[in-house]
Amino acid sequence: MEKLEDILREGLKLMGQEVAEDALRRFRIYYERLTEVGSVMNLTAIKGEGPVATLHFLDSAALLRYADFSGARVLDVGTGAGFPGLPLAILRSDARFTLLDSQQKRIDFLQDTVSRLGLKNVECVCLRAEEAPPVPGELRHSDQPRRGEAERARGAVPALCEAGRQLHRHESSGL
Repeated sequence: MEKLEDILREGLKLMGQEVAEDALRRFRIYYERLTEVGSVMNLTAIKGEGPVATLHFLDSAALLRYADFSGARVLDVGTGAGFPGLPLAILRSDARFTLLDSQQKRIDFLQDTVSRLGLKNVECVCLRAEEAPPVPGELRHSDQPRRGEAERARGAVPALCEAGRQLHRHESSGL
């Protein structure tokens, strides 16, 4: 059975991404936190080093193929257990990430995890998506009929918003 670090090293290499040992150490800590807290909080149904490395960490990292995150401010709406924002923050220390979720218990988990990882480029915010400040170019309820607000919010979650462009999770599949 392959170790998490080996799977990440190989998967990121296939995506043309180099991975530092410090990032691998952080992914290990993140995995251990998911295993420890996730079983109590039901953060993810995916279990085991291989599946978590492939279906959570590498799937999140695949977004690096679709957008240039250098110096970007990134909003991960409906982050849940931190996907895709936290793996991206581990890999891209030159970008700033805001992880947004409506449940305080998830935000508490993420804040503690970010602290243990020693990440300075991540902010965790407990807020509903429709209450979040607007992304440039995004319509808000004051700009459209109230009836469309719920539909717009559902369409935005879960999404990764970067410089006004939404990259929905289904765009990153195909590893």
